[in-house]
Amino acid sequence: MSAPSLTQPFQKWSALHPQLLWAYEGAVAPDLQHHLGVRHRDSLSAWLILKGEVCLTSGSATLHAKRNQWVFFSGQFVKQDFSP
Repeated sequence: MSAPSLTQPFQKWSALHPQLLWAYEGAVAPDLQHHLGVRHRDSLSAWLILKGEVCLTSGSATLHAKRNQWVFFSGQFVKQDFSP
């Protein structure tokens, strides 16, 4: 038995429509380090933490990321706590 192929036909790859909406590199402003806000339910965010750490919370769900880790999350997280 042969291993399944990890390649996909071009038609499947061409169906993807990535979109970069916003990119930011810099320190998180003090007034946003402990921000409580609601994100749009259909949004998807991806952050690369370059320094410090972040904790995202929504109800009983918590996501914690440190330096050099990626964070991928949808709109369900409503509180963000960044380290200084």
